Amino acid sequence: MRDFCVSKHPQSPATDRANCTFQRLGFTVEHTPGVSRAWRYDFTDRSYLLVTDVEGYDLPEPGGPYSATWLSARNELLEFIPELLQTKDLYRILRRGQRGTANSTALFREDPESPTTHNM
Repeated sequence: MRDFCVSKHPQSPATDRANCTFQRLGFTVEHTPGVSRAWRYDFTDRSYLLVTDVEGYDLPEPGGPYSATWLSARNELLEFIPELLQTKDLYRILRRGQRGTANSTALFREDPESPTTHNM
């Protein structure tokens, strides 16, 4: 059986592929009309990750760069990364959160010298 990911509003093939990738990973679109759109991933501890373009107002381009904001279940800021340059950096953050490290302040501090990770 073939897995189809159908967009209600087809865009470019590259954008549709990126949307499918985020959806298959378990992301949903968080939308505040007139303000912003982001990909949202909910973790089991009820914290969540919002992923936007680097300006913070819209869905990112398929290959990035991305901006990631991690919030607690009470909408408190846990961590903010203004720029993730590569998709693999986003996957790494997602995997670490899935392993239960969402409440760790060391979540994004694996490589403090990395130009793709920033701490508050």
